[in-house]
Amino acid sequence: MECCAIAMKERTREPNDLVAEAQAGDFSAFEGIYRREVGRTYALCLRMTADPALAEELTQETFIRA
Repeated sequence: MECCAIAMKERTREPNDLVAEAQAGDFSAFEGIYRREVGRTYALCLRMTADPALAEELTQETFIRA
């Protein structure tokens, strides 16, 4: 249940605040960005590739590079 509360808290924070905090080394802020954007990132990769396995790989690569 704590995980859900954290996820809800991250969704209410401003995206620019999360980015600035993540850039400053705050791992929980980066996790908030990940949780907020992973679904849309995967959906975009899936639309571009029409291959679920490749879309998953590209989604992981996106966040590794970030």
